[in-house]
Amino acid sequence: MGNGEGTPKRPHFRACTAPFDGLGWTFQKPEMAVHMQTVTIWRHAPVAAFVAAVALATINPAPGFAQAQALVTGEAADGTAAASVEVTGANRNDGILTVTLRIVSLPDSKGDIPFYPNAEKGYEAVYVVAGDKKYFALKDAEGKPLIPERAYFAAHGAGKRYLWAGKFTAPPTDVKAFSLVLPFSSPLDEIPITDR
Repeated sequence: MGNGEGTPKRPHFRACTAPFDGLGWTFQKPEMAVHMQTVTIWRHAPVAAFVAAVALATINPAPGFAQAQALVTGEAADGTAAASVEVTGANRNDGILTVTLRIVSLPDSKGDIPFYPNAEKGYEAVYVVAGDKKYFALKDAEGKPLIPERAYFAAHGAGKRYLWAGKFTAPPTDVKAFSLVLPFSSPLDEIPITDR
């Protein structure tokens, strides 16, 4: 698209309140609607564009988006609900171990997996084991555990995704692997630690 002088014309985008896949965002050129995943975002709507693009990529990643390789994979189930649990990161930095998970519902899964109802219950139920010691989630200045407030996964049908991350007291630097205890999940053992 040019302006007759050989310089590409920058399209102007504006955030609208019309719903887009339930996110409440859409982006339009002045003359026509544009699908959010194919839009080139310019400086005219940076905050709205970033929020909407991250939400869309998290809920429904487009083909071709790179996904973190699983370090260890297990399975979680409750009744007819089932999902794979993939450990995608275990990074130790300044005494803090950051653990990231990707949970994906399995085919024929029907129901919910209630990993934990709130962060206080999660603090007691989700922890790291290294050697003969347990390492619990760190807490912020207000005493709230640094894990998602709630982990209640609706596993209805294949391919539903849930991303989870928590910060724990790190095992000593000579410890190179650990286990993660997560309710309703099979053992997640021998997770390698990456030092940053």
